[in-house]
Amino acid sequence: MNTATRKGRSKSIATAAASALAVVVALSACGAPGADGGAPAEGASSLTIPLVFDATGAAGPFASEALRGAQLAITEVNEAGGIDGTLIEPVVTDSGSDPQQAAAAMNRAVRDNAPVVLYGSGSNMALAMAPIAQQASTPLIAVQSGAPGLLENGEYVYRSTPQQVLFHELQAQYLAEQGVERVAVLYNSDNETYNELGSEGYAAFGEEYGFSVESEGIMTADSDVSTVTSLLLESEPDAFVMLLQSNNNTVPERLRQLGFEGIIAGSISIGVPTLTAMGDLANGIVWPDTFAYDIECESGSAFVEAYEAEYGELPGSLGASGYDGARMMIEGMRNAPSLDAEGIQQGLQTVLESGFDEAATCEVWFDEERNPHSPARLLQWQDGAFSTIATE
Repeated sequence: MNTATRKGRSKSIATAAASALAVVVALSACGAPGADGGAPAEGASSLTIPLVFDATGAAGPFASEALRGAQLAITEVNEAGGIDGTLIEPVVTDSGSDPQQAAAAMNRAVRDNAPVVLYGSGSNMALAMAPIAQQASTPLIAVQSGAPGLLENGEYVYRSTPQQVLFHELQAQYLAEQGVERVAVLYNSDNETYNELGSEGYAAFGEEYGFSVESEGIMTADSDVSTVTSLLLESEPDAFVMLLQSNNNTVPERLRQLGFEGIIAGSISIGVPTLTAMGDLANGIVWPDTFAYDIECESGSAFVEAYEAEYGELPGSLGASGYDGARMMIEGMRNAPSLDAEGIQQGLQTVLESGFDEAATCEVWFDEERNPHSPARLLQWQDGAFSTIATE
């Protein structure tokens, strides 16, 4: 189903804890060096790298977990001696889920001659940062940020996480295999990724797999979903797909109140804490992802073990995406002829060709349009736990 050529070497849900938020929110506008990233030892050479993450605002619950994953990867490389003896000193800035704040953080990184910037995780913020990075020839690696048009800014802009449309096809295929003929889709129209997937992506899947699609968009901040949910049920769907940053708990509750007995499907935003809190209402919900904490590959299992040891809880998809974003940056630095912006840019170009396999998602490879790919899986929640029910 995935037509990309695998160039990687084959070696092989989500909430942020209050402590992680407290660390980031307490940072000054200019960031705090070394925050949870393994401060350089006295006398060791170090390289300051900006980590711009949305610790607050709409993307905060998602970006904060991604930041944890990124910090873990940096800690691991520093404990192993860094990049040829040079340790990474992360400077964390909260972009506040605000494109203007994100752009300001990118401008500040350029003024400070940052050799590379790691961002997570909202599409709108990445789109605001990308043209600044390209114009300044400063590599920008965006975690999540699946909006169309991001990579088109130029060769200095990278995405480390597969676009959701690439693995939602596995979910669409599953719906067709279950005999679904009509699908209702509720999506956040102010989220670039979900807007594209909800307004166009599932319609295309429907044409491919033989089901009709009725879709409606709402704003992320909309809290009353009763009317739009009832409206979508008028099409008598066999499956209801949620592409939402919020309301992932209230929509299933409303569906069951209205007597809907079909398949409820979601996205990576649904998260284990939300599913757990829903109790029996969550039973049967499915969603596609590239990571699960029961993942079966050496690098994925090692990530799960290290994350749990560091933070006292199992990682979700967003923690994995932050880890892989930092791993991509680290691989670029390892392949760089010099640890300045131009050298790391050359190293990242090598990563595009070879991919990398020290990933939480087992492996990451890139297609000819520089889009990242990882093996997809479909998860299902039942009685307080999830299981993998299909793989790509």
